[in-house]
Amino acid sequence: MRYVYVILLCLSTLALHAQGDAVISQYVLQPFLFNPAAAGSEGGLSAGALYRNQWGGLEGAPQSFLLQANLASKNNRLGYGGWLGRDAWGPYTQHQVFGAFSYRIPAGKGYFAMGVQAGMQQFNTQWNDLTAFQAGDVAFTGNPGNNVFIPNFGAGLFYKSDKITAGFSVPRMLSSKVFESQYLTLVNYYTANLDYRFQLGEKFGLVPATLIKWTKNTAQVDLNLYLVFVKSIWVGAGFRSDKSANFSAQYHLTKGRNNFSLAYSYDLANGTYRNVTGSGTHEISLLFSLKKKEDNTPPIPTETAP
Repeated sequence: MRYVYVILLCLSTLALHAQGDAVISQYVLQPFLFNPAAAGSEGGLSAGALYRNQWGGLEGAPQSFLLQANLASKNNRLGYGGWLGRDAWGPYTQHQVFGAFSYRIPAGKGYFAMGVQAGMQQFNTQWNDLTAFQAGDVAFTGNPGNNVFIPNFGAGLFYKSDKITAGFSVPRMLSSKVFESQYLTLVNYYTANLDYRFQLGEKFGLVPATLIKWTKNTAQVDLNLYLVFVKSIWVGAGFRSDKSANFSAQYHLTKGRNNFSLAYSYDLANGTYRNVTGSGTHEISLLFSLKKKEDNTPPIPTETAP
């Protein structure tokens, strides 16, 4: 293990203390990943996968993989879903599996939903993969690592119409000391998201979107703007409160009841960390949805022109 892991160890300590979940640039595509109330929001079956390789080219840099599926009931009042994820950074690995349930009621031109989720988080460290600056450091020598399982649950609120998508959630309500001997703490955090779809003529649309994640002592704000062309092509750019920028593109390969979408994002770190964190961050996601033949549920943003 090279010295870079020691640096990443310090960075991961801060990241885990802040929230314990991966940063996602394509939050507009799959809100169910951070808000259980979005389960069944497509009015049918939805399944998606997301892979994020942060700071590409840097050994031991964070990598995340998420897989989700959710479904609306026959009358569109109930939503069910589940997701699993794997995050790895330096000597740490985190696995998560959660199931979710939502209940929806009509609200104006859209609907209002309440949701809950419950699941398990598993944290693992491999101290043997580290090479300490000081040979024979008793904190790592002969210590194979830790393996901890932590149950957790969350809740959320979600509103959706033809123009607006908004939500608030607490994905992890329980705070737990994960590796007390290593001074790592998993804290609960909050999220809020909002996007609005403007129509610009018959073929173009504009979608400003934001996602805010915060804890008692920290906050992260994402601001994005997408240009939509003939409901199929989304091109956007955005900024994060850590002064990083991201660029993304989405393409909907099919239309109608069966919709298959492919999206890619590239995050560029701010100038202070750009030379250290490698070639930037790559994120790719796939999303498949199958709507019902008769569906009165407002469609998700990715299938509707603003």
